[in-house]
Amino acid sequence: MQVLHKQWLQISRLLRGEYVVNAVRCTSVIVAPVIVFANIGLIITGIYMGLGTLLVSLTDLPGPRVNRLRFLILGSLTLGLVAFITAVAQPSPWLIALLMISFCFGFSMLAAYGGNLNAIGSLALIMMVFAIGLRPVDPFSFALPVISGGIWYTACTGIDTYFFPHRSINNALSECMIAMSHFLRKKAEFYNGDIPLADAYKDIIPGHLSVCEKQESLRTILLSKTTVFNKDYRSGKLIRLTAEVIDLYEQILAIHYDYEFVRKTLQELDILEQIKRMIEDVADQLYLTGISLHVAGKKRYQIPIASNNAVLTQLKQVAQMGDANTADLINAICKNIEQICNKLTLINTLAVAESGSSEEIDSTDAIRFSSIPRIDFSILKQHLSYHSPIFRFALRLTVLCMVAYILMLFVLPGKYSYWLLLTIVIIARPGFSVTKRRNVQRIAGSLAGIFIAYGLLNLRLPIHAQFLLIAAFLAGYIGFLYVNYLVSVIFITIVAIIGLHLLGGNNHSLLIQRSYTVLLGGGMALVAAFLFPSWETNRIRNLIKNALASNINLLEDLVSLTKLQSVNLIEYKLKRKQVFVDTANLYKSFEHLRNEPPSTGFDLDLLYRFQVFNHELYASTSSLFHSQLNEDQFQNNPDIIKSLEFSLSYLKKGLSVISGTAEVSAISDKEPHMDSYCFDDHFDVPKQLEVITIRAPQVYDQTKMMNAFWMRGISK
Repeated sequence: MQVLHKQWLQISRLLRGEYVVNAVRCTSVIVAPVIVFANIGLIITGIYMGLGTLLVSLTDLPGPRVNRLRFLILGSLTLGLVAFITAVAQPSPWLIALLMISFCFGFSMLAAYGGNLNAIGSLALIMMVFAIGLRPVDPFSFALPVISGGIWYTACTGIDTYFFPHRSINNALSECMIAMSHFLRKKAEFYNGDIPLADAYKDIIPGHLSVCEKQESLRTILLSKTTVFNKDYRSGKLIRLTAEVIDLYEQILAIHYDYEFVRKTLQELDILEQIKRMIEDVADQLYLTGISLHVAGKKRYQIPIASNNAVLTQLKQVAQMGDANTADLINAICKNIEQICNKLTLINTLAVAESGSSEEIDSTDAIRFSSIPRIDFSILKQHLSYHSPIFRFALRLTVLCMVAYILMLFVLPGKYSYWLLLTIVIIARPGFSVTKRRNVQRIAGSLAGIFIAYGLLNLRLPIHAQFLLIAAFLAGYIGFLYVNYLVSVIFITIVAIIGLHLLGGNNHSLLIQRSYTVLLGGGMALVAAFLFPSWETNRIRNLIKNALASNINLLEDLVSLTKLQSVNLIEYKLKRKQVFVDTANLYKSFEHLRNEPPSTGFDLDLLYRFQVFNHELYASTSSLFHSQLNEDQFQNNPDIIKSLEFSLSYLKKGLSVISGTAEVSAISDKEPHMDSYCFDDHFDVPKQLEVITIRAPQVYDQTKMMNAFWMRGISK
């Protein structure tokens, strides 16, 4: 019965998931005006309105309802204005060239604000390209349907969010818990003796990045002033539920130990596999809870905590027969599992509660966790410098588009030559790594889409059947856009080719021009990445510094708590959030570095070790902080205080080195390391503390080696 219920939840999540619902909703909204205007003999007007609806829908990012509607209105007006101005300038290539320079640079600079404004800037450039390619005769008859399409989508979104105000939040909560369940399952691999620890760490850091991204998305959607200061019970319950879900992740991080010691100790007792299966079972329960938060309404999936009781009891019995260190380790693991299950039970209880409040979470405190970026001209002003990667990208895209436009005018004249410009605007990105990945996906997806479209056109299907195919592939494009970009490119290529065929396009010309413009545009975008380049090597130092600084802030709170000094839990959670954000940014930069040319590269092994040590530090710090909150066993203990201050001093020296405020040569290589710090023989050292005291000096060593790498680069 439980298996059937699990399968039903998984199917329901698929059918009622945000991507499927959004794909069906957007496709219906886009196709509706095309059908209506086609039936009254205004097919071109309908297509223009559908184009406006599609492009505005792509600027609609997750967020609070009021913010979404404001940006949708702004996007509708911006795209309409761009469409009108470009159509007016269409007769003069010189005006188009001047317009392209202004639009490419100006709209690219909106990337400084990220989020919706960045999306509006990107889609405005795409609208400019469509206006150049479609060559509308009357600017008003082109721009007005575009604006109308945007307003139509905004109205539909307003109605949808009015009747289903919490769907996006529920989905974000669900996605966050599912990412946490995947992370916990990866943590279980540390108890698998057949998998090397190095391989386990390679999986755990990307898992942490995924959870951090889901948490940021959740905060962005939920924590707006409108939601936080809304006193209705539903908003209060969602804020409390979100806080508990994020706190649950700290409980999951608390399952962190010296895994080399764990494997060596527990392998002899033959219980590693039992612990692994128990953690995987909890991960399954977490996964099902995440699904039920989104699809099961008030009939939530209840967590079968009792199913672990037999294993927990058996493990505790084994602990009683072992020595003190073994007993402490096993009991700590069991206790952590119980705490995770208790937190899951609380989340389930809150989810099904008929009423709720945010009394435990002050509105002023809650809004401090908001991830919604502010819009301020000073932010843009900071990026008006050649040192800014956004400024360099704006210059690069401007030059690239001008070269493409010249090719369109003199080398590649043709009805669909504007696809070259469209390919460049879509593929080109500030970083080399993203541009390279987009290039491969765009070319592969376009060629696959051309092949499929060619086969479909040869079937000579009725017009209504072709129109249904367009609607189906359009839904697929929207549904896969943020899930699998390659698949979405295949679908939108098919939509474009069949759509243009219905408008009287020549099949042979369509396929040929689509093929060579994609190949040429992709090649130009990749080569242009070396023009005004923005390499990750140039920003990695600041990211390392930020990650180390946020780790120091977290450790300082642990020191204060151990000294029995007051620690503001809200401040601690803000610092914890910053640790997650900074470490996630560092890992993303690491992934980009791996795809950059070797000549620009960094010592990836060195950076990888730093990330692993850094992960162990904040995981152990969070674990120890959590145990200190619930027990006073180690509070005000001089050994713990000295060892933490010992570790803190090394991290601060490492931060000085990486910040360039310390002379590395002046720091003795013979400084006492972790093995020079001796705990009293009578003191039972927590394993998390051992990890911290070992890793802190190692992190310091990594900073010295990375600094030496940079110094060699400067001296060349």
